[in-house]
Amino acid sequence: MRRFLLLLGGLTFSAFLAAQLVRPPEPSAALDVDARTVWQDPSVPADVQAILRRSCADCHSIETRWPWYTHVAPASWLVANDVRNARARLNLSNWPRQPDIEKAGIGDVIVNRLMPPRRYLLLHPDARLSDAQRKAIVNWIQNTPR
Repeated sequence: MRRFLLLLGGLTFSAFLAAQLVRPPEPSAALDVDARTVWQDPSVPADVQAILRRSCADCHSIETRWPWYTHVAPASWLVANDVRNARARLNLSNWPRQPDIEKAGIGDVIVNRLMPPRRYLLLHPDARLSDAQRKAIVNWIQNTPR
């Protein structure tokens, strides 16, 4: 039994080391030529910009921070995939492509408490949105002319 466990441990460790050789492609940081960030949009109040930067920019902009664990497989694969999908849905660094659609989408996920995702909040508790912050975002969406 001991030999089996040593063999299993060795194979698991070898697989982990081999996985480190498979690097996920970096999510694209390409922007439209005329792009501006949400941080440059004067119609976005400063308090909302601060909330978006703190709670959303890590996945939904090109300002992603890549902590140490994002360089270790399999976490690197999961994070790169999440960031790629998040930027495809909404990129705050490429604002506004379709402002009405993007703002409506932001409002939906904020009201339904789908963002930030729970698994993200496990490692980034400072990104959690308070009810007042959610209300500030919803007020911005509802009170901005379309």
